[in-house]
Amino acid sequence: MKIAVIGTPNRDSLILPDGKKTTSWGGIAYSLLPLAHYLKGRGIVLPLCAVGEDASEDFIPLLQRFENISLDGIVKVPGRQNRVTLRCNSQDD
Repeated sequence: MKIAVIGTPNRDSLILPDGKKTTSWGGIAYSLLPLAHYLKGRGIVLPLCAVGEDASEDFIPLLQRFENISLDGIVKVPGRQNRVTLRCNSQDD
């Protein structure tokens, strides 16, 4: 079984109320990684997405940790990767 996932990887930054900042992959990564985990040994995950040249050396190795994620549908493009910043003003946000 092969499951294609269309989307965009985002470089997420979360700024906590105390000013600390954490970064991680979001967007399509939220679908790819759990899907690859649950399909392990039973199917292939095929991401269909573009990755900015500034992020490909970080995003692609993340996906390569999973033997069942195919990189055939990933296109490296010139330019900067999509980024998202979320600022939390309180612990309740």
